[in-house]
Amino acid sequence: MAACGWHHSVVVSAEGRVWTFGFGFYGQLDHNDEQSRLVPTLLAAEVFEGSKIVTVAAGGCYTMAVGENGALWAWGMGANGQLGLGDTNKRMVPTLVGAEEVFGGSKVCTVACGDGHTLAVTEAGELWAWGGGAQGRLGLNDEQRRLVPTRVDPQHFAHAPISVVAASESHSAAVTAGGALYTWGGAQEFVKCEQIYAKVFGADHVERLDAAMYAQTVGEEKEGDEGEEEDSDEGSAKEKRRIR
Repeated sequence: MAACGWHHSVVVSAEGRVWTFGFGFYGQLDHNDEQSRLVPTLLAAEVFEGSKIVTVAAGGCYTMAVGENGALWAWGMGANGQLGLGDTNKRMVPTLVGAEEVFGGSKVCTVACGDGHTLAVTEAGELWAWGGGAQGRLGLNDEQRRLVPTRVDPQHFAHAPISVVAASESHSAAVTAGGALYTWGGAQEFVKCEQIYAKVFGADHVERLDAAMYAQTVGEEKEGDEGEEEDSDEGSAKEKRRIR
């Protein structure tokens, strides 16, 4: 898989090895310097204490990685607390945020990076948020910054487990295991997590989000409308639609 930040990219192989390239001026490439790399450069396995990396995310000027053991690692710019390490310092090498002991006894399974805020989902289906809180982008019903991972109240999602998250510059989104989509941030009226009503997606279920807030839905097979992207798959139709 691959992830792209403002000016840097991260790639993780099937074997769990990580390559980075692009601008490195805040240490977001993790080579213990601030030099840019014009070609993919392999990170030493030792920086993750030998753990195989299963997923990565790239933010404005920082990077996050999840190990196969459910541990979360962070490096790069930390001015908004987006690294989740309890301060606003940058890190030049991967630094352990934590695993079960930090995330309510559950392993991290996926992570998303915005400009200056981060979202993580655990195996328990809980959402955790930290970093800059302007415009309510953390989903914590305020605009305060959080320097460490903070659980988002499950009642905002009708106690449904979260399966997918996405973070942009000033807003966030999450999809429940049942395919319901919630968004928050970006404007005063979106400080709280709000569900996108069925009139947007009809009977379809949201399957995937990207950082530009395109949602891929899965529903009954049907003819594609002009201007929509459709990919039929075994009796179901997949469409990508912009939600914001």
